[in-house]
Order: sequence, then C-alpha cells, then structure tokens
Amino acid sequence: MAKQERVPMIPPVTAVDELGTIKEALILGLLMTVFDRDIKVIQDSKLKTKGPYVDLLQRAMDDVTADLARLRRRLKEKGIKMTEERRDEDGVGCVYWCRGYKASFEMLWHFAKAETEVRMRKYLGEDIRKYVRDDLPDHLRPEWLLAPVARRAPRSLGTGAPSREQLREGEHARPDERGRQREEKPIPVAESEIEQPVRPE
Repeated sequence: MAKQERVPMIPPVTAVDELGTIKEALILGLLMTVFDRDIKVIQDSKLKTKGPYVDLLQRAMDDVTADLARLRRRLKEKGIKMTEERRDEDGVGCVYWCRGYKASFEMLWHFAKAETEVRMRKYLGEDIRKYVRDDLPDHLRPEWLLAPVARRAPRSLGTGAPSREQLREGEHARPDERGRQREEKPIPVAESEIEQPVRPE
C-alpha cells in the first residue's frame, strides 16, 4: 500500500469583520483608560461643580464596558481569543488565536488615537456619521461604530449609584427599595405650621 502524503493544513484566514471586531475591542480598551484618567483629572481639579462631568464620563464608561463585553462574546463565538495586549511607543496591538492558530494585530499610535477620539465623541453623545466615509462598500462599512449606543440606567449625581425612576408631574417619590432613605410627600405651604393663621385668644 502506497504511503499517503500528509497535506499540511492551511491556517484559517481571519475575516474582515473579525479583524474589525479585534480592532474595536482594542480601541474601546484605550477609551476606557482615557475616560478613567479624565475622571481622576476632574475629581482632582478646582472645579466647583464636578458631579455632572463625572456622571457624564461614568455613564459613557458603563456603555463602553457593556459594548466591550459584547465584542468579546462575539469573538468567542467565532473561535477567536485575544491575548498579550500591548501598548508601547510604536502603537497598540495584541496576539490573538483564531480557531487554533496564532496571529497578531497592530495599530500605530496616530491611527489608534484618531479612532479613539471618534469613539469618545460617540459615547459622549455626538453624531459621528460625519467622521465616516459614505462611499465605502457594504463589507467595509464600520457597522459597529455606526450602531447607536445602548444606554444603561442613569446614575445619580456624583455618587456612582443608579438613580431612581424619574417622576412625572404630580407624582411623589416612593421609599427607597433598600430601605435606607425615604422621601416624604411634601406638605403644602398653606398647611404647614409657619403658615397657620394666628387665632385671637
């Protein structure tokens, strides 16, 4: 019997959309670092009203965290695992495993910074469609980038804790579900003691 020759396996090619997901995960990791740094700068600053700025950045970080988790789940479904992420003077990149084969992905700093700034604008609420070319073929359009941000529950001012449901006109706050705080129904001014008429003796 003739001996069969073993045909070497060709490593799988990482698809364009898969490389786009890897790039997006790296950029969102950079964005988390930028937002975290900016929060610390604001908290250490001499601004008198820091809460709104901190809350805005914290909400953006929550949205980035949720999207980053979805990206990593998408990579896992494709059989791709990112490892050895690096940031040095040349740029950012990572080693990744694609269905059992090792490869790498690299971005130079000037490109990574420009892409991170666009994502920053997106998560802070700006319409970023003007930053994306409209003449790209469908398979090259950054659908993930153009997708709207799935907003999470807002946080209360400067505390980092989720805020309670906003009240409509005429409604009153209910007791805190954890039982630590209670907001009582406000008493009309006309019924308060300081406004009671003084009756003659």
